Amino acid sequence: MHVPTYGSSAYQYDRPYYEAPKKTVRKVRVVRKKKGKLRIGSGVLLATAVVLAFCLIFRYSQIIEKAATVRKLQGELDTIHAQIVAKQFEIDRNLDLKTIETEAITRLGMQRPTKAQTVYLNMGREDYVEAPNLAEEKNPLKSFAQGIKDCFHK
Repeated sequence: MHVPTYGSSAYQYDRPYYEAPKKTVRKVRVVRKKKGKLRIGSGVLLATAVVLAFCLIFRYSQIIEKAATVRKLQGELDTIHAQIVAKQFEIDRNLDLKTIETEAITRLGMQRPTKAQTVYLNMGREDYVEAPNLAEEKNPLKSFAQGIKDCFHK
């Protein structure tokens, strides 16, 4: 369309006819990720995860191995315990005083002691203990020192 311009007799045409409209250009800020650091960081993280998984699996394998060893040793212990019980039963079965006496007389040539060989001990009343009077002993260090002193003076 023709539109007259003020101060001039020339016609001014609408912009769309003779000029392309100006496009607004947005400036986009490009953010570049640092690929090197990202790759190194993720690599370190991945390596750490692999090492931790390896350590965990290795530890579990050690636990399983030790448990198998414990089961094996427990079985051996049970076997040995059964052998001990069998031997004890055999000893108890063969522990007959008459059999022992005949073996001692026949095989070893032993005989019963005579009256002259028998020694009797008089035990008296020395097989009992007298409790000390705790009311008299108020200082344990004095009683300890007194006990040591009494040992050396007897």
